[in-house]
Amino acid sequence: MAASSHVKKGDIVTVISGHESIKGKSGKVLQVFPGKNRVIVEGLRMIKKHQKATQTNQQGGIVEREGSIHISNVRFSGDAPKEKKPRAKTKKPKAPKAAKTAKPAKPAKSVKPPKKAKPDKRAKPAKTAKSSKTTKTAKPKKK
Repeated sequence: MAASSHVKKGDIVTVISGHESIKGKSGKVLQVFPGKNRVIVEGLRMIKKHQKATQTNQQGGIVEREGSIHISNVRFSGDAPKEKKPRAKTKKPKAPKAAKTAKPAKPAKSVKPPKKAKPDKRAKPAKTAKSSKTTKTAKPKKK
């Protein structure tokens, strides 16, 4: 789960734990990966990548670049002032709303007697006893 990180792109950070070659050093954050909880710090954890020759890089060869560091291993150091964003225009204050007046109480309704129940039109009429001749009997099976 990616939580909001304590560092952002452009911040100056100090490495507080990790390999001896980078521990205690500081640099500018170049990139933040909140999904992986990692950051890339300028000039720290230099790795050598073997680059294949392509149309853009015809030579190829071994290229040095920064590797990522876990975000828990860096601490924000306020050495550099942050750039302030321009503030949005302030909204004009609205006129105060008029006070609500209390509504007059409604008069109590007179209690009416309950309505009589109407007969259900969908209800089937009660069956009457019919002669035993109308009942179905099992038919003999034909062979």
